[in-house]
Amino acid sequence: MISVGFSRGWRRSRKGGFRLILSLQLDDKTRVWNSHPYRPEINLDAKDARTTFITRGTPRFRKDEWQNPGRFLDVGTLLFSQFDKHASLDQWCFEFQKKGYAIDRKLAHEPSGRVSQEELCYCRQDVKVTQQLLNAAKREFDVHPLPNLLPDKAYSPASLAKAYMREMNVIEPLDKFKVSDEILGIAMQAYFGGRAEAHIRRTRVLVMRLDFVSQYCTVNTLLRNWEVLTAASVEFPDATKDVLQLLEMIACRPDLCFNRQLWPQFRFFALIRPEDDILPVRAAYNDKEADRLNIGLNYLTSEEAIWFAGPDVISSILLTGGKIPRILKAIRGAPVGRQAGLNPVQLLGKIRVDPNQDDFYKHVVEQKEAHKADANLKKGLKCIGNAGAYGPLVELNELRESTEVKLNVYSGEHYHQQTIREREVPGPFYFPPVASLITAGGRLLLALAEQCVADAGGVYLFCDTDSLCIVANENGGFSRGGHAQTSGMLRVLTLANLRLSRACHAIG
Repeated sequence: MISVGFSRGWRRSRKGGFRLILSLQLDDKTRVWNSHPYRPEINLDAKDARTTFITRGTPRFRKDEWQNPGRFLDVGTLLFSQFDKHASLDQWCFEFQKKGYAIDRKLAHEPSGRVSQEELCYCRQDVKVTQQLLNAAKREFDVHPLPNLLPDKAYSPASLAKAYMREMNVIEPLDKFKVSDEILGIAMQAYFGGRAEAHIRRTRVLVMRLDFVSQYCTVNTLLRNWEVLTAASVEFPDATKDVLQLLEMIACRPDLCFNRQLWPQFRFFALIRPEDDILPVRAAYNDKEADRLNIGLNYLTSEEAIWFAGPDVISSILLTGGKIPRILKAIRGAPVGRQAGLNPVQLLGKIRVDPNQDDFYKHVVEQKEAHKADANLKKGLKCIGNAGAYGPLVELNELRESTEVKLNVYSGEHYHQQTIREREVPGPFYFPPVASLITAGGRLLLALAEQCVADAGGVYLFCDTDSLCIVANENGGFSRGGHAQTSGMLRVLTLANLRLSRACHAIG
């Protein structure tokens, strides 16, 4: 059922959102119309710039009369959860017309803000096409065999990915694994987002942009993270000796990083005392914004030891020409056994995945490539795979407590207690010992690509998480530029010069 109502007013909430007032009551003393104390308001709290959580509030009095919480569905949010993009109402109508749905279009009319026949027709048409679009979106949503996910609870592609994880009966990591707060603190100290930087500034250069296909799915497959998520338990044994031997081997033979069979050994965390090593670090890079921390990949020296994820340690070896960071100790995440009760699912009702046999991330990417002719299926698989490959594993949601609470704070070797009112609550599949390795693995892939470019005598314009924009074109040659490491001339590579096929092969 679709209900259409009209707000009598609005007010801001203490959480930063706002409330729609649906009913008013006249105050006999002040003769002012206020929100009715016996009637609920509608709460709208922004999740981000485009998505809003809509809930029904609780009236101040007669709360027992309003026991049903109500359900609110935003059509734009439902469409975003399925197709991983935002569009206007008319653009969505056009998209679904191309899919063969009988949907009308918005009227060509500029709203005047006045009540007129033309304005009423325009509003009625908007309501009509919104309902048509809702029906079409619901048909697309029903393609997913997810009986436990309601359409009004699908906020993003990650909602679908998490629902598929539940259908596979993958037990939530922190419920299944006995992982100490100290280990979680180590993993979170080693956690950084994607690498993004500009290497050449204020200079026009010829470029070719290369990216990694489904990078985070690829990293999960290379590290065999699915074995961890579907394990019966996980242990974190000391691995200092093994890690030192691995790093010495890579320092002598950096090309071993292209060996896919070696990548599961990169699934470790190391306590390092950095001495001019190239590592990610949070710091205030702008003197004018000293309280604002950004992440940079730069030379780092610290008297205090810091935990880093294995792929970041290996990246430092590559980028410093074979220098091994000073390792104080290391631990490795080791899956034990296989969780019982895992169930096969049919992605989009068509693609079977058996978590007992298939690597979910690898299987999704392979099936996406195998079904390029089916645009809807390919897009759906891409959304599910990419959304489930990383975000849910590091999901944190803000929670404002009614009173101050005392928290135990762990970060690497550091521990303290802190009293706060606002805190971050882990999402259902939150598991930083895997999430930290994923982004670090992405940076290692970029470091490998960067090394290939350097070996070919070239440079890159910028990099951004899963891509490298290289100074290159079809013919090669030289270009005048302002790169700090040149005398004013940049070598323009050709694709043949790049020799990136080795990195791409390592991804496969």
